[in-house]
Amino acid sequence: MDKCPICAESRWEHTNFEVTDVVEYDTDGVKKKKVPRKIIRYFRLILQLQRLYLNDRTSAYMRWHKEELVKDGKVRHPANSLAWKHVDDMYQHIALDPCNVRLGLASDAFNPFGMLNVTYTT
Repeated sequence: MDKCPICAESRWEHTNFEVTDVVEYDTDGVKKKKVPRKIIRYFRLILQLQRLYLNDRTSAYMRWHKEELVKDGKVRHPANSLAWKHVDDMYQHIALDPCNVRLGLASDAFNPFGMLNVTYTT
C-alpha cells in the first residue's frame, strides 16, 4: 500500500515523485527505490524461545530459576527479589511452570530524540 487507509498519508518520504510511482528516477535517469518514512523491525520471539528449549544445555539454563535457585534469604539473582516473588504470588499458575520465561527490556544507548550531545538531563 502506498497510502494509509485511514488518513491517506503517503508511506514514502516526500520527494518530487508521484506516490503512485513504484520507483523514482534521479537526474541521470537511473531508477532509485523510494525511501519509506518508517521501518518496522520484527523480532520473532516465539521461534527464538522455542529454539532455546530445543537444546538440552540451554533448556536447563532456561529452567534454572525454578530448579537450582539458592534460597538462602540473600538476593543473588532477580528471582530472589521481592518483586519477582510478588509476581509469582499474583500469577501462581504461571509461577508453577518451570518453563515460564520473564523478559526484561534493556534500553542501553537508546536515544529516541537524538539528544546525546546535551550537557543536562531532565
